[in-house]
Amino acid sequence: NLSMKHGKYRIITNGEKVVGVGAMDADCELAISNCELETEMGAISGVGIGSYGGSADIRLDVCKIMTKAEGKTITGIGTVTGQRAGITATEMSLSGTMNANLGCMLGAMNGKTTFSIEEASMQGKTAGQEVYMFGGKSEDTEVSICHADVAIEVRTKDGSAIRAPREKLSVVYARYEETFNDVTTVVGG
Repeated sequence: NLSMKHGKYRIITNGEKVVGVGAMDADCELAISNCELETEMGAISGVGIGSYGGSADIRLDVCKIMTKAEGKTITGIGTVTGQRAGITATEMSLSGTMNANLGCMLGAMNGKTTFSIEEASMQGKTAGQEVYMFGGKSEDTEVSICHADVAIEVRTKDGSAIRAPREKLSVVYARYEETFNDVTTVVGG
């Protein structure tokens, strides 16, 4: 278990297989609150916040998170090879950019993803051969957006914003703007 409370953090990682904040091969529980966290990653394979090889449970409360990642196989927040990622974001600001051959901005690259954002704002941009914003290659992904403003942009040949069926994306009293390969869809407002 790892918690970050109060303060301002800037973490830069570069290498073959890296983790910015979290665990390399173990399951991890992360609680980040009342702080500002910026991660930058340049790696062949890695995760900015979460676990590389284990499952990740991540709680982001009353904070500002900025993540930038570039590489071959990348997860921004969640897990690269773990079975599950659960991410809860409340009363916060989240922004991220990712460029990868294979990438997942939020969730599990090959496993179950649950992502919930409430009373928050989020802006995300992903680009690459096969990239996803929410979850990865698995259709076992659930996304809940409530009382939030979310704007994402995905540019990819083989990926998508979310691989799961659209009924697994819940938007309640929120605004969700998705731009996929230059085509924009807005839900709520």
